[in-house]
Parts: sequence; structure tokens; C-alpha cells
Amino acid sequence: MGCCNPNQRNIPENVLVNRALRAIERSDMKTVKLLSQKFCELRKIDDEIGEIKNVKLNALGYALWTGQVQPFMYIHRVLGARTKAMEELFAKSEITSLHIICAKGYIDILKYYLPYYVEEVTEYPEIQEFVTSMNSQMYFDDISSLCFNSPHYLPIQLATIQENINILAFIYSYFSDKSFIPRLLDMEYKEESTGENCVLVACRNGNYKMIVFFYKNCKLNFRVKNNLGHNAINVLIDGSKSNRDKRYFNCLRYLVEKVCVDVEYMYQFNLKVAQDPDIIKYLESKLREYGITTTKKDVDIQQIRLLSYENERRGKYMQENSINYRDNYFLSQLDISQNESVNSPIKGNN
Repeated sequence: MGCCNPNQRNIPENVLVNRALRAIERSDMKTVKLLSQKFCELRKIDDEIGEIKNVKLNALGYALWTGQVQPFMYIHRVLGARTKAMEELFAKSEITSLHIICAKGYIDILKYYLPYYVEEVTEYPEIQEFVTSMNSQMYFDDISSLCFNSPHYLPIQLATIQENINILAFIYSYFSDKSFIPRLLDMEYKEESTGENCVLVACRNGNYKMIVFFYKNCKLNFRVKNNLGHNAINVLIDGSKSNRDKRYFNCLRYLVEKVCVDVEYMYQFNLKVAQDPDIIKYLESKLREYGITTTKKDVDIQQIRLLSYENERRGKYMQENSINYRDNYFLSQLDISQNESVNSPIKGNN
């Protein structure tokens, strides 16, 4: 990293590191260049320098984390930091550089780094194999914090959730004339645990802008289904259960009237799950156009009858087999207790 200034040899290493990090964060290139010479033999440029929110970082990774493209380019080009070393540190925290870039909308870093990333993925496919089979992925609930959550969103899906259209538009344009698209950046690649891709993620989150963008600009397939066999409308309505935002209604109308997604497909599921009065009214109206007169009330009554029948059959079985309610309650609680012990998040040391 250059020769040491003899006058700086007594400065503690942690002080130099902290100064360098502050310079990177401010994109103070004069200080970054000065301190890069003072690191000298103290540590290698690819070495880990610390972690933020349990994400391990080296100098290149910190520049990426803070979204500072000039320090990132300098550390990479001039100081010779290896992108693979940065990715390997990220992988220890079960994320990639692309998760951070796509979630935080770092378009300038993406434009510079993407060609190098593609080369790294091509040369070291084990990195991509690892990150697409991880047990957990990073989900940003805002641009400054992250948590680990399910489902296991891919970077391209994080960009969808965050409505980072500039990121998505650049990625789409970049790979439009290329035969190879990394799975982490493939808009049509289905995340394995849910079977949902960018289109279905946009529907589940009621992202109207994303739905329009994917349909009009990217010409993506809206006939896709997830692992449960749910189409775009099913996924949209399922997503609306926990969010009564009116944007779901607007998304539904667009899917039906513009994209022409099949509103008859699994219509009973839609009526059962739907909570928003406008969505329910719209579904019933559209179904009548196809000669289907079933209403949400009909589906709810049918569900009540089914539950009543199941309870009656259960009671009859218990009576015929001399099982009293106290015994049945004990057995059910024992079963619950066993399940809870298996699924307990508290694990002993091995």
C-alpha cells in the first residue's frame, strides 16, 4: 500500500483505520490517498477491518456499504483490492455486495462494479452457488438498517421492494443483449423457498410502479405461478391481508384490465382471503361478467359449514372410540408442546 512515513509509525493502527473509515464515509479523497500510504505494512488492503450490523467489512466493502463510489474505485483500481475478497467477507454474513447495492439504490457503484462482478461470478461460480442457497437473506426495512427475515429475497427482489427503478432499469438494459445473467440479478429467476420472482414480489407488496414497469418496460411474464400454484392476482390478494393500503386495489385493476391476468383462476381463494371492501366488490363484479355468481359471503358460509362438519366428525370419532374431551385436550396440548420444543429458537451448545 505504499511506503510508511517514519513520523507516523507510532500512531496506533486502530487510529489509522478509524481515520481512513471516516475519510471513506465523507468521500474525502485527499485524506483517503494520504492514509493509504500510512497503512503500509500494518495490514493488507483485503483484510477485515470490522463489522457493521454483523456484516464483516474490509476497506472496499466499507466504501460500498457507505455508497461512496470515488473511494470504492480508488481502493479497487489503485490499491488493488480484490472484489472476491470483499464478497467472501460478505458471504460470511450471508449477503453479497449486490444485496447492499440493490437495497440502498447505489446506482453509481453498480454502474462501475457490475462488469467486475459478472467477471467474478463467471470465474468463481461457487460464490453465486452459495448465496442462492443460503438459509437467510438480507431484507432492508429502510435504507439505513437491515434485518434477517423470510422469505429469502434476492438482490434484484430487494430493488423491487424498495422501488429502486433506476437500479432495475440499468440492470435490465445492461443484460438486454447478453446471454448470461447472474441469478441474483435475473428478474425472472424464482426464489427457491417461495417460487416467487420480481413480478410476484411486486404483486405481493402492492408495488404499482413496479408492476407497470415490469409489464411495460421489461415485458416480463405475468402468467408465472409460485410454489403454491398462485398466480399474480392470488399473490396480490394474499399480500393485501396484512396491509389494507388502497394501492392493492389499483394493482388488482391493472392486473385484470391491462395485463389480463386470469381473474377466474382460484377465485374462491381470492374471495376467501380478500379483506378490503373495494377489492371484494371488484372481484365479485368481474366474476359475474364470466357467469360466476359466487360471492365472498357464499365462500365464508361454505367455510363455516366445512368447519362445522369437521368438528362433528371429530366428535363422532371421539365418542365411538371412547375418547373424552379431557383426554383429547391433554393429547393436543402434548402435541403442541412437542412441536414447540422442536421449533424452539433457544438451542443448547453442541
